[in-house]
Amino acid sequence: MLFRSSQMILKMLQAHGLKNGLRRFSEEIMENRLFDIINGVETAGVVTHTEFYDLVAQDPSEGAMWYQPTYKSPLIKACKYLRSHHLPPQKKLLFVDLGTGKGKPCIIAAKCFKDCKVVGIDLSQKLLDVCKKNLKVCKVDFELMQQNVLDVDFASLMQGYDTVIIHNKNSFDKEITDKVLQNIESAKKNLTVFYIYNNPVYKELFEKKELLLKLTGWHKNHMLNLYQL
Repeated sequence: MLFRSSQMILKMLQAHGLKNGLRRFSEEIMENRLFDIINGVETAGVVTHTEFYDLVAQDPSEGAMWYQPTYKSPLIKACKYLRSHHLPPQKKLLFVDLGTGKGKPCIIAAKCFKDCKVVGIDLSQKLLDVCKKNLKVCKVDFELMQQNVLDVDFASLMQGYDTVIIHNKNSFDKEITDKVLQNIESAKKNLTVFYIYNNPVYKELFEKKELLLKLTGWHKNHMLNLYQL
């Protein structure tokens, strides 16, 4: 463990310099590693570009991004904001995580929203197997789908719910992000749908959407935009 920590801090120092490298290492502990220890799960650790594309048998040009765990603090803030300001009581709530990886956003959502159903979608069955184990530990009402997000039937998925929260931690390129957004909007009809865009690289796609909350920070992992579609 000490060896892995030494490797991690060296990589962060090389990528970010002394000050920000130490800052990134500290945040990795506080945002990711402690989360796993407290909840008895395994969501930390990066699955690199090469490893991820091998897992999903996909070429990088096809638009999926590699796995990196979501920072807990920004997502918890967004969920608490929704709970306090926009979610009426006794409504059937669905949380959908696009590119869920090991399921950290699903765990956070289930803890923030009582009686929430969570759905995790990912290309990699290996990551979904880890996700399933994590969600069982946390006793979450969940469903996992090994599927390309472009093929998801959002109308069927959202049927029977009053409110839907979509979460995306920059899991796809711009073209896929745009197409999936259009598919969700076409399927939502009269449903109330919120979209949590974590690390919002392609925020220009959401210019005409209602921005409810914007979180910023020194590193992209702190940045989050919350929209109502």
